[in-house]
Amino acid sequence: MTRVRLLRDGKMSPNLKTKKAITFGLISCRDMLAKLEREIARLEAAKSLADACDHGTNAAVTAWHLVDWTWSAFEGNLEIHNRIAKDAGCHPPKFGKPQFTDWILGDLGCRSLRHCYIIATNSKHAGAESKAGDPDFGAKPGPVEVQWVNNSGQKITFVNSAGQPVQFTAGNDLEWWINEGDQQFRALDMFKAVNQFWASFLDRYGIS
Repeated sequence: MTRVRLLRDGKMSPNLKTKKAITFGLISCRDMLAKLEREIARLEAAKSLADACDHGTNAAVTAWHLVDWTWSAFEGNLEIHNRIAKDAGCHPPKFGKPQFTDWILGDLGCRSLRHCYIIATNSKHAGAESKAGDPDFGAKPGPVEVQWVNNSGQKITFVNSAGQPVQFTAGNDLEWWINEGDQQFRALDMFKAVNQFWASFLDRYGIS
C-alpha cells in the first residue's frame, strides 16, 4: 500500500518513504472496523467465560488500534485533516497524531475508547500505570443478559412502571462486566458503543 503525504500548501512531499502494512489482508481502517465487528459478534456468541475473555481482549485491542489506522488513512488528505483539526479546536498545522489521539479520547470523542486503550495496554504489558484522566474501573465475571423474543424472532423489551427498560439475567460468571464507581455495564455493550462511534466517525469525514 503506497501513501503520499501532502504538505500544508497542498503539494505532495517528494521525499516521503512509503509504508506497507504487513498483515493478513488488513489494508485499511475500514478493514479494521470490519474486524472489530467480527470480534464483537464472536464475543456475543461466546459460550464460556474463557472465550469471552479472548474475544473481549481482541475487541479492545482492535478498537484501540483503529486510532492508528484512522490517522494513517487521513493524514495525507489535507482537506479531511484540516476539517478534523478544526473540529478538534486545533490549528491545522499543529494537529498531529498526539493531538488527534487526545481529542479522540476526550469528552468530545469516545469515552469508552479510553477503556479499550487501558484494557489493550494492560493486556500487552502485563499491567500499566494509569494516566491523568483515565477512568478507574475493573472487569469481573457476571451473569448473561436474557433476550426475550416473540414468535417472529423480534426482540421484546419489558419496562417498569416508570417506563424504564427492565433487564433479565441468568447464570453466574458467564460474561464480562465493567465496574466503574457505582456503575456496572456489560463489556459487550461498551464494545458496541465504540464500534458505533468509529463507524459514524469514518462516515462523517468520508475516511476509507
